[in-house]
Amino acid sequence: MKKNWLCLAVAALAVTTSAKEYKLATDWTFRGRQLDSSVAVGPFSPESPQQLLTLTAVRNNGWLTLRQTPVAVSSLPKIPEGKKLVITLVYRQKMENVSGRAFATLEFYDNNAQRIWFYDDKPLNGSADWSDRSVTRTLTAIPEGARWFGVSFHLGKSSGKVEFLNPRLDISIQ
Repeated sequence: MKKNWLCLAVAALAVTTSAKEYKLATDWTFRGRQLDSSVAVGPFSPESPQQLLTLTAVRNNGWLTLRQTPVAVSSLPKIPEGKKLVITLVYRQKMENVSGRAFATLEFYDNNAQRIWFYDDKPLNGSADWSDRSVTRTLTAIPEGARWFGVSFHLGKSSGKVEFLNPRLDISIQ
């Protein structure tokens, strides 16, 4: 089977550090087989500013991933001694007949764009109406060698449809 790659530009995720808003990059990259699968990125409805990400697979044909283009680690808040960096990805998720796994991931990459650290939210399957979801990690230090930070959404080893609504990334020092 031939693999096709598709890049999509969409609205930025917002990142907050206490009372300060911080913007991540605006590009999303879709990876997966285009045959028997699809991706859509856009508003939840014509009158809504909320962002909707949709991954659909007719049959189990591997992994579909929608990844936010990473932000430079140097632009993340510095972690003072005795404090921790708290990263929380908040979103809503809806599923229809997901036979495999649907979830979000926090991830760090090195200078060669190799993922060196990641943390997956709990994978879900089946069918479910909109539910509030979040994944949080508390770090005492940025992983050694990390140059980029990003988030991704997955439909893996599955048929079905998953929608992720209004993803928001909150970063704070505690």
